[in-house]
Amino acid sequence: MTMNSDGFYNDLIDGIKKVAPIVAKNWNEKKLEAAKEWYGKPLHEVLNEVEPSQRSAERSKQVNIPLNTLFVDALIENGVDIYEEMADGYDHVYKGCQLEDKNACSQDPKNRQWVGNNNGGKKVDVHLLKRFQFDDMMRIIGMHVSIVDLSKTQAEWKSTGGARSILQFTIDDLDGIIPVLGEWYSPRKSLFPTWESVNGD
Repeated sequence: MTMNSDGFYNDLIDGIKKVAPIVAKNWNEKKLEAAKEWYGKPLHEVLNEVEPSQRSAERSKQVNIPLNTLFVDALIENGVDIYEEMADGYDHVYKGCQLEDKNACSQDPKNRQWVGNNNGGKKVDVHLLKRFQFDDMMRIIGMHVSIVDLSKTQAEWKSTGGARSILQFTIDDLDGIIPVLGEWYSPRKSLFPTWESVNGD
C-alpha cells in the first residue's frame, strides 16, 4: 500500500496548498518587520554579517519557530485538524498522528538534505519536510513541502559524527513521499526537492 492510499492526509495536503500564500504574505509583511524592530536592522542585513559557511544554518535558526507557527496557525484557521505539540521526537499532531516538522533553508538547489540534531530521542516516522526559497531581502518566493513516512522508505536520519544528523532520499523512497508543493527530480538515483513559486504579495 502506497502512502495516502486511504486519503488520510488529504485534508493536510489541501490545507497546505491553500495556506502557503498566506504564510508567505504574513512572513514577508509581518515577521520581517518584527525582526527589523527586534534587531534594529533588516533580517537580511543580520544574516549578511554571518560567515558565508554558517549562513544557511543561521537562516534556519532564525526562521524555524516563526514559520512553523505561521503554518500551523493558518492550517487551524482553515479547518485542518492539527495542533502544535512540541515534544521529544515530534512537533505537531494531525488527526491523532504525530508529525516531526523540519525546515531547510539552503538556497543551493543541489542541497538535498534536512539537518537535525542527535541530542533528542528517536523521531516519529511521519515528517512534514519544508524548504523555503528567499529573495535577497529574505522574502519568501518559493516553497517545497512534502509529507514523508520514513517507515515506507529506506531513508533514515544518519549521524554526521557530531551533534548533527542528516536526512536525504533516493528514488527507492518514493512510495513513502507525498509531494505537496514543488516536486522531486532525480538525475540519477538521488532525489532533489524543487521549490514551487509562491506569491506572498
